[in-house]
Amino acid sequence: MSRMFTLRTVLVCGTIALAATTVASAQTTWHIDDDAPGDPGPGDSTISDPLEDGSAAHPFDAIQEGINAAINGDTVLVADGTYTGTGNKDLDLAGRLITARSANGPDVCIIDCQGAGRGFYFHTAETAAAVVQGFTVTNGSASGIRIEQNSSPTVRNCVFRDCWYLSGAGGALVSTSGPPVLFEHCTFVGNSTGMVGRGGGMWATLGNVILVDCVFRENSSGVPNGRGGGLAADGWVTLTNCQFIQNSSGRGGGIDISSTSQPLETTLTNCTFVGNHAANYGGGLALWNGYAEKLYVINCTFAGNGATAGRSVAVNGQVNQIRLRNSIFWESDAISADGCLVFEVSYSDVLGGWAGYGSNNVDADPLFVQTPDPGPDGEWGTDDDDHGDLHLRPGSPCIDAAHNTYVPADTFDLDGDRDTSERMPFDLGGNPRFVDDPHTPDTGVADPPTYPQVVDMGAYEFQAIPGDLNGDFAVDLDDFVVLAACVSGPDVSPSAGCNAADLTMDNDVDLADFADFQRRCTGPPGN
Repeated sequence: MSRMFTLRTVLVCGTIALAATTVASAQTTWHIDDDAPGDPGPGDSTISDPLEDGSAAHPFDAIQEGINAAINGDTVLVADGTYTGTGNKDLDLAGRLITARSANGPDVCIIDCQGAGRGFYFHTAETAAAVVQGFTVTNGSASGIRIEQNSSPTVRNCVFRDCWYLSGAGGALVSTSGPPVLFEHCTFVGNSTGMVGRGGGMWATLGNVILVDCVFRENSSGVPNGRGGGLAADGWVTLTNCQFIQNSSGRGGGIDISSTSQPLETTLTNCTFVGNHAANYGGGLALWNGYAEKLYVINCTFAGNGATAGRSVAVNGQVNQIRLRNSIFWESDAISADGCLVFEVSYSDVLGGWAGYGSNNVDADPLFVQTPDPGPDGEWGTDDDDHGDLHLRPGSPCIDAAHNTYVPADTFDLDGDRDTSERMPFDLGGNPRFVDDPHTPDTGVADPPTYPQVVDMGAYEFQAIPGDLNGDFAVDLDDFVVLAACVSGPDVSPSAGCNAADLTMDNDVDLADFADFQRRCTGPPGN
């Protein structure tokens, strides 16, 4: 069972049961192609094939035509191309529980709003059984997608690029108090708001948003008064396996969360924040004016973010509790806290250390595979799109150093085994989350018998490859240099810097390890 299917199953099983009586027994696929052979006006939705009926032979040339023809359970299948003009923007499912998807993905199926309107508009209580999948929406002038009025569609594998909203949201606007809206495997890039706007990539005005495997990159929300360069939320949000890269705002360069009207709970798991910038507070994440707010940051990595205060995380207001666990905050002035009832940092790596409430934190170079390069202003990740590689190298103090019981449940059944009570099995890269490195002492907390391998700090679990001594996922000449240095050094035993070089695990780095390395090498020296 695929992960996409299981995610949808978890969220819409109840919806499908309620809608079963209205779903047609024979589902129909309606075809859309704006330059089909029989179309006398390719690319012009006002000039159509006189025989068009939505079939494969005579497809509609506007997406809205297919939507209007569909009934619950149908699919509107859109061929490759760039769709503009009448019937190809402000697309409205009008309550239909259908799937509108591209034939071959967002790279080759583009909805260009041309600066007038948005891509999709949900406002008729659509449920999670209403699916939008595989489109790029660009040049939307009132956000790329707008969801409101208790609507809760599923948005999957879509790109929202270069959309804007002078006073509201950038790539997406979600304003619904209904069931949660799911965005899965979506990218928000280059979207923006005005000087006092919110949420360059997305504004969730009432929260109720779930984001899985999403990327927010180079979005902006007005400096100095805007908030949430990537995402602004006024309600609860859940983010799993998401990345925030080079977003900017007045407050909350990556994410800004704020509410004064309702109890909220926000959970971030396996997320990275790199190169984001806030003119004021919270380069990576800001939580402001929270009312009975709970924020959980678990197995996340922050590096190279910039702000006046709290380069990683800044919190201000009557916040109930903040718990930052199993994470890496590798930047100066990483954490700023004011007004919190409980602010805990535990089993995390914090540059400069953490003197507040919490336990088992370290202040040591996490040994990223590639640390983001400093930009001209001294902040990492701000030049040449070099965001580094936040995987851990052998010998990292973050390996086998976190706490297994802090890893949340696999609510979305990411491994498709129908067990949503187990702990999340994957890291941000889709690799196994609980992996033991035999060369690293366990300084964290296991949870046997089910989870005897201690989890790592950060978004990426170290995947030990014997012979890969520099952590670049290849066994080659670069690793040979490391091995040679360990043997020729003053201490040939597997000391802290050479544990991984003891390939034979005999507590000595010697010629036997050279022989083992030669066997493991993936190619000639230098390859």
